[in-house]
Amino acid sequence: MSDDKGEKIDWDEWHAALDAFQARYKGRVELKSVKVFEAGSRETTNFAAMLYLDGKKVGRVANDGGGGPHEYDDWTAIIALTDEIKALEQAAGRKPPVESIDLLISAHIENWRMLRDARKWSRAGKVAFRCPGDPKGSWTMVRWPELARDWPKHKASFVREATSQKYNWFKGHAPSEIIFANDLLVPATASKLDLGRVARSL
Repeated sequence: MSDDKGEKIDWDEWHAALDAFQARYKGRVELKSVKVFEAGSRETTNFAAMLYLDGKKVGRVANDGGGGPHEYDDWTAIIALTDEIKALEQAAGRKPPVESIDLLISAHIENWRMLRDARKWSRAGKVAFRCPGDPKGSWTMVRWPELARDWPKHKASFVREATSQKYNWFKGHAPSEIIFANDLLVPATASKLDLGRVARSL
């Protein structure tokens, strides 16, 4: 695929730059009282939340799910942080993305959705994972309560079973290539996850 100037886009490089941008500034954005409305999520995620920037309450942020940008109660704070981030990125020789605050908030919303689903599946005693090439949004579910509810202790046992000739659940892929939803519930593991890669698989 090419951009509007006809130049070929390296999507791996583009995603890596976006993930790095989110990592640099995500801590300046916080969402509370998040509500996601899956039925209304069409082109974008339909949500509403209270937005905090640099620890200060700004007001409500929402998206109607129709593909448009986010809506804010206080545009003054959004514009101020956008201008600050733009200046910081340009000073470092980087091109800031368009609608940078929207992107940071969207990353928080997708992380919230991932955690919500991971908790639901774990409570149901399921191990949920994705292999490379799986259809977007699909997860393989294995009901195994004793493993799912103490995942850090039993993950290695599950991997051995999954890669055995009996099951071959990973379809020949290395365990390092597999995305486990259960990993999101383990702080030590979640901190090492490529959340951008996980979010793009949803």
